[in-house]
Amino acid sequence: MILETNRLILREMQQSDYPALCAMLQDDEVMYAYEGAFSDEEAQAWLDMQLRRYAEDGFGLWAVILKEGGQEGVKMGDQLIGQCGITWQSLADRQVMEVGYIFNKDYWHQGYATEAARACRDYAFEKLAADEVFSIIRDTNMASIGVARRNGMSVSDSSVKHYRGVDMPHIHFSIDRQSWSMYRKINRFLDSQGRLTAYPAKYKLRVFSQFYLASKFDPGLVYSEGEINSVLQAWHSFDDWAMLRRDLYDSRFLGREPDCSQYWLEANQPTLAGFRLEV
Repeated sequence: MILETNRLILREMQQSDYPALCAMLQDDEVMYAYEGAFSDEEAQAWLDMQLRRYAEDGFGLWAVILKEGGQEGVKMGDQLIGQCGITWQSLADRQVMEVGYIFNKDYWHQGYATEAARACRDYAFEKLAADEVFSIIRDTNMASIGVARRNGMSVSDSSVKHYRGVDMPHIHFSIDRQSWSMYRKINRFLDSQGRLTAYPAKYKLRVFSQFYLASKFDPGLVYSEGEINSVLQAWHSFDDWAMLRRDLYDSRFLGREPDCSQYWLEANQPTLAGFRLEV
């Protein structure tokens, strides 16, 4: 076993996992971001690549095992429902650690991907001494984008991958060590979907919450006031988007036109030092 969460166990994959792996990799709906299902040979090559990563890097995509329940006829603790882990990826002129995830569609929309991805993110920072962790996601893969955002990641860049003869725009989501440390301090104020359930009274934690909410806006975009409110509404549950919008503007995370018709994420974001704070 590599990792354990409330509902899941993550372990290294093995050859006996090939049938369960094929149930994911040979499903067109699951693999739409890869332009369709894998052949038997491609699925075996995928498994071989993970085994090679374990041997060479000490990590890779791990099997995600459901602790309880699962399909009829499968012994409790043996149900492989997905893959999630850490791999090296090339971005421009550097190698970065990426949290990746693929799940059997029978287990979508139950929070398993987010639960596993958060555990892998923490593992990268705690055990692998990462300074920054990425998830590089095709721009049409809204489900995976949602997981990255719930994992505390924000947009840092973009690129185009060429695969199976198709140009695929990808968005780079990332979280650095300082942000990860900040968000851990406010974790008790976040629900399973990453929504802020209360606005902390303590100044330091309130500022950390502002950094967290600001990360949900994309650089370079212009938002209407309604769009700003919609984003904030999606990331808190105590129904006071007006106060949050005002605080993000007052703290200079957000800029706006004098008539409040347009908002944007400021290019020069505040720093902890500017608030006279440390993590």
